[in-house]
Parts: sequence; structure tokens; C-alpha cells
Amino acid sequence: MSSVTYKGAVYPWQCDHIGHMNVMWYVGKFDEANWNFFATLGLTPTYFAEQHRGVAAVQQNILTSTSYWQGISSRCAAGRSRSAIRACACYTRCGMPRHRNSRRRVS
Repeated sequence: MSSVTYKGAVYPWQCDHIGHMNVMWYVGKFDEANWNFFATLGLTPTYFAEQHRGVAAVQQNILTSTSYWQGISSRCAAGRSRSAIRACACYTRCGMPRHRNSRRRVS
């Protein structure tokens, strides 16, 4: 099960020299989506501080199937794919909302 945990836009300063969003910003959007997802599970900064716990991303795999450019809105959905006592595997999928003219470049 996944839910939308991030909505945002691509800004000009997030784009590289050919106008596509730089990989650094993809990672940031995934990170924001994941923290919002963790909050829905009660895993907030307050929880971690009070329980003397922490969390670490030990592996991240990013696959892109489309380019993002400035002015495009994006959204991410996160969910849990596997859980164990001391670990869980989460996934985040980001994409552009589907609407008419969504492929047209905004300059």
C-alpha cells in the first residue's frame, strides 16, 4: 500500500545545463517523500529522540523513466514492501501527474 507523500515542482535552479532536473534533486524529493511516509507510521524526529533510536538508508536505487524539467509538477508515493524486527524495505515512486498537455515543455 502506498500513499502520496510528496507533491512539488521543478524549479530552474534544480536543472542542469540541458534543462533537466539534476540527479541531486531527485534524491532530495525521494528523501522528503520518505520522511513524510515515516511520519505516517509514527516515526518522527520526536519519536527517534525520545526512544534513543535512529534510522539509516543503507541502499538506494533510483530508476528514471522520464526527464523532469522546470515548471513540471511532480508527486511521490511511498510504501513499505517488506518488514522485519530491525529493518524494513520501503519504496518511493515519483512521477508527473497525468493531465492534458503534460508532455509539453514549459519554458
